[in-house]
Amino acid sequence: MRGLGVAATAAVGTASVGGALGAGSVDLGAEGLRPGDLIDPYLADSFTDDTDVRIPAGEYDYTGEGLSGEYRNASLVGSSDGVTFTRPDDPEVEVRPDVVATEGTVRVENITIRGKRGEAQSRWRVGAEDGATMSIGNVNVPDGTVDGSDSTGLYAGSDHAGTLRCRGCYFEGLGNVAMYVSDPFGGGDGKVVVENCVFRNVNSSMLRFAPSDSVVRGCYFEGTEEPPADHTGGTTLRGIKVDDAGTGALIEDCDFYFTRGTNPIRLHRRGEGGSGTIRNVRIYNDGDGEAISQDWDTEGDWRGENIHLTGNGNLEVPDHFGTVTGDRAEQPTTDYSIWTPVGDGVATPKAADTDVFHG
Repeated sequence: MRGLGVAATAAVGTASVGGALGAGSVDLGAEGLRPGDLIDPYLADSFTDDTDVRIPAGEYDYTGEGLSGEYRNASLVGSSDGVTFTRPDDPEVEVRPDVVATEGTVRVENITIRGKRGEAQSRWRVGAEDGATMSIGNVNVPDGTVDGSDSTGLYAGSDHAGTLRCRGCYFEGLGNVAMYVSDPFGGGDGKVVVENCVFRNVNSSMLRFAPSDSVVRGCYFEGTEEPPADHTGGTTLRGIKVDDAGTGALIEDCDFYFTRGTNPIRLHRRGEGGSGTIRNVRIYNDGDGEAISQDWDTEGDWRGENIHLTGNGNLEVPDHFGTVTGDRAEQPTTDYSIWTPVGDGVATPKAADTDVFHG
């Protein structure tokens, strides 16, 4: 079913987004960084406002300390030949960088994070102040968590008020949400755009979603294996959970392949009063849970257009959604690539939108 697997693609190169090095640029290789080094002190010294930092190919130890901070018009971009950050051997060591864009655009791109996360809550917290943009591109988390973990992948807190763009990222085997970006609705209500990301076998919900005017586009969600349990010992295999009441949300051109699990999409009761559109999605469901479940009567709030439904499980969706079933229904696209280049015409979104991502 797969086009590429983790082992087969771990050595595939990644390409940076943006132009050549210029004023305010730092090549960490020229600063003395070598494969196997702890990268934190190099980041602490060089990743600052108005600076473009390039990381040479290789594997580096990291604890997240050098990545944390508030930044203005800064970028941290890995080499096209592959950059890996390896977390501490002990999974219980917390790695919790907070990366905040205060002005302009802050980009973190082309980094693969290796090593399992433990019960202690490791995650990247990312966000932007009002008027600023945080851009996360091709950041991959393939090793997941130990059983019983409350660790997540990326988290946007309630203080996120600008724009968060996540593109071309890969997540697998986490104990409690891969991309937790719903909390901004209760605070700054910053926009979130998630594009061309891959989510596989993540516990709880792979994506918790729906600040106002936010977008999920061209992503792949897979539920085929039992995920690690969370800190309560429970498992729930779900794709997108809309659990806050942002308005004008959009989920489009996504593929869901579930041979087990709860729901590919759930419109949770905490999202009541919010609004949005689900369109041009392809759902294969062999599970007992509804393909798209609703905890309240969403008619008048959420629209469903061109929902393709296949599989031998529960294919129920809200009655007012427009569906395609039987021989006319398209199967989800289950081939994907990970550790792929992003931007500059190298990787093209399924549905281009120039307002979504600027490389």
